[in-house]
Amino acid sequence: MIDLNIRTQRLSLRPFSQTDAPRVRELCGAWAVARTLTRVPFPYPPGLAEEWIASHEGERAEGRCFPFAVTLHNRLIGCVDLFEGPQHRQFTLGYWIGVSYWGFGYATEAARAALGFGFGWLGLAAIGAWHFEENEASGRVLGKLGFVETERGPRPCLARKSDVPGIGLELTRDSWRAKQV
Repeated sequence: MIDLNIRTQRLSLRPFSQTDAPRVRELCGAWAVARTLTRVPFPYPPGLAEEWIASHEGERAEGRCFPFAVTLHNRLIGCVDLFEGPQHRQFTLGYWIGVSYWGFGYATEAARAALGFGFGWLGLAAIGAWHFEENEASGRVLGKLGFVETERGPRPCLARKSDVPGIGLELTRDSWRAKQV
């Protein structure tokens, strides 16, 4: 059985519950967060967080998506997930952290834990990631984790209602293991 509760030095990762919905709405409802993500609308509509959280159990059961609530001292500060990418080619790492928690290394710490889950529990051979070109902070997070650039091109941004220049990256299990030593 897969353990969906992960501890890091400072954070806990766990499945979302419906009680997290107001906090998800609050954190994702910030323009500074929504504008960095492909699949989050702005403004963040009522009921969307509840609907999104309700979809998690089925997606996990189908092995398509593994979202984790990122918590600090039992307070939700963000999300990290591994989800099946386009054409089921490979899993993709995604994450967001609430604005007031930026700059403390939480995204890197949570993403590192999710990669351990993906390469360990799920046995993935490689994991992809994307960030918008202008989102240099996300690029630094992925660089610290060992991701290497594989492509550039437009990515949709629901909040901006347009495509935005993006950078695609990949991390192989072998490269990840080499960084763990």
